[in-house]
Amino acid sequence: MLCTWKGENVSTTEVANIITTLPFIIDANVYGITVPGHDGRAGMASIILKDNEEMSVEKLNAIYNHLEQKLPKYARPIVLRFERKMRTTGTFKNQKGDLMKEGFDPNIVSDPMYYLSTEAKSYMPLDKESYHHMLQSKL
Repeated sequence: MLCTWKGENVSTTEVANIITTLPFIIDANVYGITVPGHDGRAGMASIILKDNEEMSVEKLNAIYNHLEQKLPKYARPIVLRFERKMRTTGTFKNQKGDLMKEGFDPNIVSDPMYYLSTEAKSYMPLDKESYHHMLQSKL
């Protein structure tokens, strides 16, 4: 599947494959989300950590650094969502439709989410305040 962001086509499968090379991640589902006021679809990743792994600042930094080394800026997911179990279709493919509809609004999504911060050089917690800031930024 492809999504187009900033005029560039991005292979969601390729991005997911790169994310899952990190030793603490078991699975990733990458899909395009609509960002109000922006053309195209930005990348978002639903991520499943390996058993007994907890999210930490160190892991968020590792994800950021890994993606910075492996992907061009336009291909890096702008939001990470951490779920306990991967959603699949009846044919065991990663489900994307509902995730795309839910987007990254913290008023809708209860899972922990983090946004790409080039200033902090990491992924930062996505809450209602940072969500509104993202909607007003140029991304």
